[in-house]
Order: sequence, then C-alpha cells, then structure tokens
Amino acid sequence: SLVQGPFGGLLRRAGCVPVERSKSKDVVSLMKEAFDAADTLHLAIAPEGTRNANPVWKTGFWHIAQSANVPLFSAVLDFGTREMRLEGPIMPGGDFETDMDVIISHYRDAKGRHPERFCLPGQVS
Repeated sequence: SLVQGPFGGLLRRAGCVPVERSKSKDVVSLMKEAFDAADTLHLAIAPEGTRNANPVWKTGFWHIAQSANVPLFSAVLDFGTREMRLEGPIMPGGDFETDMDVIISHYRDAKGRHPERFCLPGQVS
C-alpha cells in the first residue's frame, strides 16, 4: 500500500520492492531474488508484523536473511536512554530458536516511545 498514492513513484524510484501481504509465502523467494539481483540492498522489516503489541513475531525476516545468505541487524530505538543502537550482524544459521534468542536480547531492556504497542515474543502485553 505504500507504493500507491502520492509517494508511490518516489518509493519505486528509490528501489522500494512492493509486497502483497496476502501472499506472504512468496515474499521470501521474491526478496531472495531481489538480493541476488542487486549489488547493494537494504531491507527494513518490523518483526512484529504490526504497529500494535504482538507477542507472536513474524519469522519472514529470518527466512529472507537465511535464504539470501545476508546478515541481520537489529535497530533499537531506546527512548528510556535516548539512544539508537544497531546490533549485529547475525548470520542466520540453521537454528532459528538460537538466532531469535540473540535478536530478542537486543530489545529486552529497551523502552519504546509507546511501550503499550510493543512486546517481545511470548510476553503478554
């Protein structure tokens, strides 16, 4: 939906790759192809998959990185300490749970701007 409307042309010229959220199974292969075709490509994904608190994070970001053999970085905005941190890189291995434990640890002590809209996997908001 971002590539439609007044900013659509600008976003496409900037390299935005539109994704149909209803066809999420195709996103991993679409993004792998985009990484394979590009000399440089940066992808930003909110693992929660929503702007509201969700104790079940989406896993597509991990599958995309593993499939494309690219590192994951965690961007942490901590409004409690007024810091922005970039954690990583993490090269996704074959153990999803271990990788997720590391990723979750990056956010464990951070305070969001709207803490009621964020929770770590398994947390009850």
